[in-house]
Amino acid sequence: HTLIGIAEIVRHVDVSRRTLELKFRDALQKTPLQELLRMRLEIAKSLLVDSQIPITEIALRSGFASSQVFSSVFKKNTQQTPSQYRQNAKGLG
Repeated sequence: HTLIGIAEIVRHVDVSRRTLELKFRDALQKTPLQELLRMRLEIAKSLLVDSQIPITEIALRSGFASSQVFSSVFKKNTQQTPSQYRQNAKGLG
C-alpha cells in the first residue's frame, strides 16, 4: 500500500521517463500519470464508501498532496465532490 509516483516507477523499471511514457501509451493508450491518477481515484472511492475516514485523510492515503487538490481532481473526474460521492454511494444523498 505504498503510494508511489512516476519517479519511483521510472527508477523501478530502469528506463527513462520518456521511454516509460511511450511504452505505456503503446500498451494502454494512456500516460503513466493518467493511470496513476485513475488508481489513486479508485483507492479514494473505495475509502469513501467503505470507511468513515475523514476526507482530508483519504486525500493523503490516496496519494494527493492536499485535500484541496484531491477535491478538485475528484470533482473533475466524477462530477461530484468526495462528500457527495460518499453520500450517494451509501444511499444517503
